[in-house]
Amino acid sequence: MELLKKISPAFYVVIIVGFFLPFIEISCSSTSLGTFSGYTVMTGDAGESLAKTNKDVKSGMNIELIFAFLMAVAGLILAFFKNPKTIMGSAIAGLIGFIFLMIFKSNLDSQITSISQFAQILQIHYKIGFWLCFVFFLIAMIVHALIFFTEKKQEPAAVTVPVPSPPAETHSPDEKTT
Repeated sequence: MELLKKISPAFYVVIIVGFFLPFIEISCSSTSLGTFSGYTVMTGDAGESLAKTNKDVKSGMNIELIFAFLMAVAGLILAFFKNPKTIMGSAIAGLIGFIFLMIFKSNLDSQITSISQFAQILQIHYKIGFWLCFVFFLIAMIVHALIFFTEKKQEPAAVTVPVPSPPAETHSPDEKTT
């Protein structure tokens, strides 16, 4: 478990690097229209270059990928701290990042489908950057949750120290009790 704690920030480093690798490729009738990194898609540059060839393509920043990227950065920062709250926070960042990545994929698939309504004119292929982010968000979430729950079981139980009761009052034989 100690080894997993030490290497756990690396999962988020791989995710962040994945955003700068080829993320998606859009093709039309087996002719590539372009391969774009996650960063390019996130900032909207991919949409702008595709909008030049097809007026139906939306351009602009992709909010789902921005949130997924921010969750990767947050997970990386939290992974360096080893207290239970930050470990669970890192697991939650992995979960939220994964969810936003899936929302991005769903939205992009439906947008491509609506553009090529009657025939499969446009196709999208998810590249190595996307799949690295996909897999490592899941790995980061599972590993950090595993670390959290394993450490929680190993926490020592609260020790109760008995407090001695105050000494009983004793009466001297000279004192009269009423």
